[in-house]
This record gives sequence, structure tokens and C-alpha cells, in this order.
Amino acid sequence: MSTLCREVNEGYEADLLALYEVLESRYGLVLAQQIVDEIKKAGDRAYVPDYTSAKCLSEAVAFVRPMALDALTSLKQAKLEASSLPGGVESLNTKRAEQGFARMFGSYRLVKRTYWDFYTQIMTDTQRRRHMPPPRHVYVDAPRAPETAIIRQAA
Repeated sequence: MSTLCREVNEGYEADLLALYEVLESRYGLVLAQQIVDEIKKAGDRAYVPDYTSAKCLSEAVAFVRPMALDALTSLKQAKLEASSLPGGVESLNTKRAEQGFARMFGSYRLVKRTYWDFYTQIMTDTQRRRHMPPPRHVYVDAPRAPETAIIRQAA
């Protein structure tokens, strides 16, 4: 079974939209849009993420994971319920549970994959920078003796 590029892009956009809707309830409009923008930047291989974007995505993963597990539980429960409908006809609860699970799992998978991509990029960048020479000027903040300190008026 082959997947068309259009189907992959539509799935990606649907996952982004579902993630935005979930994050909007928790973080508000602006921060949810910033998180989605960070995920969109992940498609560009030249983009080097910073620590704050990876931390933001890790919090989003921690927020979305229980929601995806709840959606899976409700899907399992809906499939276990006996339906009085004739054979071959699915109940509305089962269809809604499947759609809810597909949305939540897609958004969870998207944010987790992006987080791990950012994490590995940051760690490889950190390991590369570790072998750089130390800075030429090092400032040491030496403690002063309080008895010799002079209190002056601020300028």
C-alpha cells in the first residue's frame, strides 16, 4: 500500500491542527501558536533548535500523553460495549472514539517525534562544542571581605 505525498501532508496538517486545539486550552492562543510554529520549523534541516524550544516541546509531550491514553481507554471501552445494531453497522460511540483517538494519537506522535529530533540535534551540537577551546578571558567572581567593603552612594 503506497501513500501519496498529498495524504501525508494532509495528515500532518490535521495532526498540527489537533495539537493546536489541545494546546490552546492549556497554554492560550499565543503560546500554542508558538509551539506549533516550532514544530513547523523542524521540517527545515538547517534550523538548529535551542534549549527553550526543546523544553517547551517536552512539556507539550507531558501534557498530551495522558490525553492520548484517555482516548485509547475510551476507544477500548467503546469497542467492548455490545451494540444492538445489525451486523456490519458500527455504533456512533465507537466511531467517535476512533476519531478522537486518531486525532490525539496523531498529535502526540507528532510532538514526541519533533521533541526527540530537537533533543538529538541539541545534544550533538553540545558534544561538538565541548571540544572547542576555552574562552580567552575568564572572569572570576572572588568574594570580598565584608569588613573592607566601602558603602558608597549610588550615582
